[in-house]
Amino acid sequence: MDPSKEDIYKMSINPKLSICIPTYNRAEYLAETLQSIIMQATDEIEIVISDNASSDDTAAIVAKFRENFPSITYFKHLENVGADRNYLQVVELAKGDYCWLFGSDDVMKEHAITRILNEIKSGADVYLCGLTLCTLDMVPIERHKILNVDSDQRFNLGNVSERNIYFELAETTTAFFSFLGSLIVNKKKWDQAAIDEELFYGSLWSHVAKIFGMLPDGLIVYYIHKSLINKRGDNDSFLGDGMVRRYEVAINGYRKIANKFFGEDSTEAFHIRRTVRRELTLKHLLNAKFECMDRRSIKEILFLDRLVTVHYSDPGIGNLFKSMLYKLTPMFIYRHIKLSKRVLKKLLVND
Repeated sequence: MDPSKEDIYKMSINPKLSICIPTYNRAEYLAETLQSIIMQATDEIEIVISDNASSDDTAAIVAKFRENFPSITYFKHLENVGADRNYLQVVELAKGDYCWLFGSDDVMKEHAITRILNEIKSGADVYLCGLTLCTLDMVPIERHKILNVDSDQRFNLGNVSERNIYFELAETTTAFFSFLGSLIVNKKKWDQAAIDEELFYGSLWSHVAKIFGMLPDGLIVYYIHKSLINKRGDNDSFLGDGMVRRYEVAINGYRKIANKFFGEDSTEAFHIRRTVRRELTLKHLLNAKFECMDRRSIKEILFLDRLVTVHYSDPGIGNLFKSMLYKLTPMFIYRHIKLSKRVLKKLLVND
């Protein structure tokens, strides 16, 4: 007699793969995320959800999915403990040999779990998979750049020469583990990584620190070129404190990571700063300054000015030019726009 689906999940005491989902007030999208996972899940899979004290219907949605998929562990914090603690908590709760950190608003593509179950047999420490950028409504836009390669590749970041190659190939901070959904990590190696976790609370990069913390014992990264995820856009949960604060997290946060693990003057730190500049362009910074000007937020403008100085502090004509352009362009354009509005208003009144 074949066991029932419920019995199969009860027998799966030691799953091969834990899908680890930290979440906070994402009830609107969580059902689609869970459905994309459960429809391809096997008895080797568990889902672990750490809820950072959501005030929406997250708990009810999880309970409904557990009716048909009992292999869901759900934990809810009594109060908001911050994203970093929640990231670490969800992995701590997992029982799988590997943990796939997954965003609570993203969608797993078909056959992704089968692919990862096959890949983890090779025993790498971290698997980094491709992803597709989408609109808020999950309409695909483009493939996200991670490494400047067009095939699967294996790197030993514990080897300096291989690490230098990997860092040179990096096109975005996703190569340095910024995006949760791309990361499948060896649970045992993650647990053994000796870092001062509290040092990274509030940075949003505690998971990055845990992975770089594996380096002393060797860090095998296997890059999966194929896109296995659709990443929902226009839904950045870290914009609550404003755009300038969000940029500060990217610029100073990753500098802190780079300096801690490699040293400020290292080749690795340079490439990490380079990828941040590729993602956070002059256009982004100018738009942020215009928004601050519209709100007449002098404090934010001054903070952003200092942030841009840090952002373009590496030697080079390109960085010098962009830094100067940032300093000169905003006031000229802003004053020009204001002047045009005043002239137009005067002409209309006289008419």
